[in-house]
Amino acid sequence: MLINKDRRTGNEVALIPELCQLTGLTDSMRADFRLMQDLAKIVHTNADAKIKEIKNLMDHFKTNEKCKEKQALWHLKFNETPQELQGFKYNAGNLLMGPNASGTPASFDIEKCAREIDRKIQGKMYTQTQLKNWAIFHGDRDGQIASQFKSTMAECLSTCGYDKTEPMMCEVKPSMRPDNWIKVMKAKLKEGI
Repeated sequence: MLINKDRRTGNEVALIPELCQLTGLTDSMRADFRLMQDLAKIVHTNADAKIKEIKNLMDHFKTNEKCKEKQALWHLKFNETPQELQGFKYNAGNLLMGPNASGTPASFDIEKCAREIDRKIQGKMYTQTQLKNWAIFHGDRDGQIASQFKSTMAECLSTCGYDKTEPMMCEVKPSMRPDNWIKVMKAKLKEGI
């Protein structure tokens, strides 16, 4: 059994592994532009399109024989029209970023740029600290992964306009023992990292 424990409430849920299925998108799926474009058409529809889909589903429940049998067996009845509720929509506001080419802080409306917010925030932050003294600690068998992480961090930091220095690469060996990690970290902290 897989046990999921809610840290906040302490409630536990037991899951049968054979009945569990992974969800989400793999990296290869995310890299497929056409798939993501088709998925966006389905996921990012307006309210009218979603209501139409719900009505089609309700029509299917009403006409499909198997659905009608299950509804009768479970004593289920569905309202054919969605329930209307009154609500209030708050303005999401503007997001302030760091200075643009002219030197003034960049600003954009979160609501209008919701679908491209990931591109909009790839710039200098409104305020950000400098990364002058930092290190990457890695196990003796993870040198290649640490190097890849270092190059990925360098790309991200330059995209966001961080003032940075090269990180110190700190190898822990043998990495299987937790006390070795503590020793290496304490030694590097004394050196001023």
